Amino acid sequence: MLLALLLALVGCTPTTPADPDPGTATEPGTDSETSDPPVLTIDDVQQALHDGAWSHGWPEHSDDDWWVFLSPTCVSVAGDFNDWTPQPMLSGDNFCWLTLAIPSPAGARYKFTDGTDYWADPNARSYTYDENGEISLVMPDSAAHIERWPGLSGHGLAPRDVRVWVPEGPGPWSVLYAADGQNLFDPAAPWGGWRLGEALARSAPQVLVVGVDNTVDRLEEYGPGEEVRDGVAMHGHAQDWAALVTLDLRAHIDNTYPTSGTNGLMGSSMGGLVSLATADLYPAQYEFVAALSPSLWWGHVGFDTPGQQGPWIDAGPRNITVYLDSGGADGGDGCTDPDGDGYPEDDPNQTDGYCNTRQLADDLAAAGYTWDQDLFHWHDAGAEHNEAAWAARVDRPLAIFAGQ
Repeated sequence: MLLALLLALVGCTPTTPADPDPGTATEPGTDSETSDPPVLTIDDVQQALHDGAWSHGWPEHSDDDWWVFLSPTCVSVAGDFNDWTPQPMLSGDNFCWLTLAIPSPAGARYKFTDGTDYWADPNARSYTYDENGEISLVMPDSAAHIERWPGLSGHGLAPRDVRVWVPEGPGPWSVLYAADGQNLFDPAAPWGGWRLGEALARSAPQVLVVGVDNTVDRLEEYGPGEEVRDGVAMHGHAQDWAALVTLDLRAHIDNTYPTSGTNGLMGSSMGGLVSLATADLYPAQYEFVAALSPSLWWGHVGFDTPGQQGPWIDAGPRNITVYLDSGGADGGDGCTDPDGDGYPEDDPNQTDGYCNTRQLADDLAAAGYTWDQDLFHWHDAGAEHNEAAWAARVDRPLAIFAGQ
């Protein structure tokens, strides 16, 4: 038997071995007399991994019950399907691979191992977390899980991974696009991450979340317009991030998953700022935006610009529900504006941008938004500016979006 799904799309060519030994690549106890595992040659393993991830996904399902595992280095595969007995990959010219017969792949978990350490397959399409961290799935069952789409790029931005939380059930689902995707689900993320999977199970079980990773250029990626920070001039690319998500990624998500047509944006800190900027640039494309502790100082420190406040106030009420929050406080002396530019970004006593967020919420209300209908503000007094604080209150925006 040869690999039926081919790999012409990913630069892979199936070949037949002169003297196949399927026993080296099958699950122990599998009857391999009636079918032989596929054999591959690959020109560029990294390109094959990338292209395969965006088409069939890894591991790839071949004919019958065969599954193909691929890696740039030779490791072993251990999982539920072989009683966690490591099975070594076969060596190709510039890659390593293994085919396993897995009759019951739905929900089957696995990891790569060198015989001492175990780690999740970094290219697996589907994965989840257990007490030992990330663990790969051969294919998902009906339980909620995460799916990986690696190396998304475009509009001049560096590649980054996309992580999609897929709820239980058949859908259709509302879709929430969230910044800083690598911090949303991973319990090993800074401050324990957002623990978003737990929050979704509590407050929004039928919401699909698309987490878009940041890169090392996070500040400039998320910034709308120019700013100066610590004496360094920065030119923001929020408009490019907005285009990447709205014009490119959304089409892929809608074509891949059963979506309902209701879309929202969410982020914290600079991620909250780029969420507001994206909703402002594409107001007809989103019904909801949540900005937790947004970095509303951008545009007011080194430059006297309207920042994100100006466009939102000038536009007046739009068909978008806005959720804003912060921790911190005003320092006990009220919110002040020492430089007289109309914005309290320079209030020396505020923490977690409380005054900036409070002002935007009040200005939106004055511009025509209605409290508790299309405008929500929450103050978690004294909360710090970190993932643990956002995880503690993310149920609020999730529940509001789920009710749209």
